[in-house]
Amino acid sequence: MPLTIGLWQIEVYHRAIHATRQPDPKCRLCDGTGGGWEPTHFGPDWDPCRCIDAIRHHRIPLWFRRRWIEEPF
Repeated sequence: MPLTIGLWQIEVYHRAIHATRQPDPKCRLCDGTGGGWEPTHFGPDWDPCRCIDAIRHHRIPLWFRRRWIEEPF
């Protein structure tokens, strides 16, 4: 079950913590939906709103895994 802190949704997994920024619910442009479908020549395309950043997902590893190097026989 995700934990919400402000505009951030935090999820804890076995090996990492994932933090995702949600759209601003008070945004006048998108009303909190994060964008909308815009008609284009090739069909509808999702147009993100300015209230969410380009990088809105962060992964924080809890510990590093061992790297297994396979040697040729």
